[in-house]
Amino acid sequence: MIEAHNFLAIALARQGKLPEAVDEFREIVRIDPEAVLGYYNMAIALADLDKDAESAEALRSAVHFNPYHFNAHYNLGELFRLEGKLDEAVTQFRMYLELAPVTPQSQRNIQRASDFVRTHENP
Repeated sequence: MIEAHNFLAIALARQGKLPEAVDEFREIVRIDPEAVLGYYNMAIALADLDKDAESAEALRSAVHFNPYHFNAHYNLGELFRLEGKLDEAVTQFRMYLELAPVTPQSQRNIQRASDFVRTHENP
């Protein structure tokens, strides 16, 4: 059941039907309140809709249920950075740097997070 909602939500998001995708992701977490992927994907869709507060809430839920979800930490750090919540951003980027595997795909985010932490952490 959850898989069907997830496939539908992703298809809707790819078609640019983000509000409908968010509804499907909400259904996933209604069915399974600990569905990390539902929270994470919902957060991405909400951010694309410029609903940053709701996106941050969904990302907080994702890291609550899976504290090792490095991409959720990175995206939460980005939202905090954009809101000017620099201490919170540093905390999330540090978590990302501790957890993220070093891959060619992650190099850019690792560099950005490292630069941000280096520039904004308290001496």
